[in-house]
Amino acid sequence: MEFDNWEVTEEGIQGLDNMGNFFITKEDMVSLDIDGCIDILVHTASKDIVGENDIVNLNKAYQQALYSFGIKTITDEMMASTIKKQLKHI
Repeated sequence: MEFDNWEVTEEGIQGLDNMGNFFITKEDMVSLDIDGCIDILVHTASKDIVGENDIVNLNKAYQQALYSFGIKTITDEMMASTIKKQLKHI
């Protein structure tokens, strides 16, 4: 399933087009930083090549991937904290 320049695959989330260098594994999806935010989403948002639209679509792809892979360890609170941290990079 594609979300603009991100695609949820059987292995994780693959960047497409200008995001082609990015790949997020299932394991990376559950790694948290010291603040309890989703590390890979914050890290990706900090890259110069990644814009606001890229972040929005990545978050949509991430939510779909959580559902598709049956990952239930990421809470709404973690996602909200992650988005707040991502916004600092916009």
